[in-house]
Amino acid sequence: MESDTVAIIGPQSSVTAHVLSHIANELQVPLLSFAATDPTLSSLQYPFFVRMTQNDQFQMAAIADIVEYYEWRDVIAIYADDDFGRNGIAALSDELAGKRCQISYKAPLDPQATRTEIMDVLVKV
Repeated sequence: MESDTVAIIGPQSSVTAHVLSHIANELQVPLLSFAATDPTLSSLQYPFFVRMTQNDQFQMAAIADIVEYYEWRDVIAIYADDDFGRNGIAALSDELAGKRCQISYKAPLDPQATRTEIMDVLVKV
């Protein structure tokens, strides 16, 4: 792999992209990802990582703009309790703070939650 690899293409998740970024750094070949949106995949830490989509920070900035437009100050966040959801909610929290808004309640959902588990989380909200 060390002599024949010219690029790594297509991790479909941010979790996989994190792992492959270490390999790309070691081999010093570009890693092109069309799906990894995690803002912690930065060019400073992973200089060979090339994101081919917008990261969560941009998407959460748009949501924060909507919250600001409607003059809401508190938001309840219901999100998938995995790396995608947790990092997205962290980005949303940062963007809301810049607009003097906040996430007043975080409701994580297991990505494989059953209908009953989803209803239980929604009742808590």
